[in-house]
Amino acid sequence: MTNLQGCTLAQRTPERVAHRRADKIRKRKVLETSNPSIEVDADGNMVAEFSLRCESGTYVKETVHGDSGRTQPSIASLIKAKCTVEWLDVADIHAD
Repeated sequence: MTNLQGCTLAQRTPERVAHRRADKIRKRKVLETSNPSIEVDADGNMVAEFSLRCESGTYVKETVHGDSGRTQPSIASLIKAKCTVEWLDVADIHAD
C-alpha cells in the first residue's frame, strides 16, 4: 500500500458508473497511505485495513480492486492478487 503514496493514478471511468459518466481517463494522486494491518480470517483469506488520503474525485474502491485494469496502478495490480472492498469509511474531507 505504501507504494501508492505520491503516485498518480490513471482511472478510466469505472464500469459501475459508466452508464452515467463520460468514458475518459482521470488522473488522481494518492497523497498519503498508512501501513496496513493484516489478519487472516476464519476462511483463510487475508484481510487488510489501511487508510488512503487521495485527491478529490478519486475512485477509492477502484484504487483497491483495479476495476478490470481500468485503474492503474491499483493495490491489486501491485500485489498481484484479487482484492475486494469489504467496507469503506470516509474519515475526513480536507479543504487543501
